[in-house]
Amino acid sequence: MQMIDMAEGQGDTAAPRPPDWPAERVLRDLALAVALASASACWALERSTGLTDTALQYEADYRVVAAWCGTPAFEKKFFTQSQQFVASSNGQDKFATERQESTIRSLRRNPIALIGSQSDCKVQGDELKRVMDERSRSRSGQRGRGR
Repeated sequence: MQMIDMAEGQGDTAAPRPPDWPAERVLRDLALAVALASASACWALERSTGLTDTALQYEADYRVVAAWCGTPAFEKKFFTQSQQFVASSNGQDKFATERQESTIRSLRRNPIALIGSQSDCKVQGDELKRVMDERSRSRSGQRGRGR
């Protein structure tokens, strides 16, 4: 009966509107909230994580230089720290870490293209030590803040 009362006085062309119940508004708002939450969850899944392509290329180059210019012990230490850096940039996503490690392996370039002569190894080695020190400081700083 309420629908008829609403339609009266609006002429013959107006379509009757359903009543505006409070429960209907709550359900409509809830449906909108669920849709927005699922959309943001989908965006989070699609969002790329980890290192950029440029950073992956640098990481591949660093590993080549460490292997070519460093001692076996230095190379092993740098490689381990590099893997930890890639893993920490991906958080808990092991599949993304594996994909990025695979990409780094495929991006490795010829050492002759990276290092002009054996005398350049000194400069490159200093650069790698600086990178390792930066990463060590950032990791120790993160551990200190977490406590």
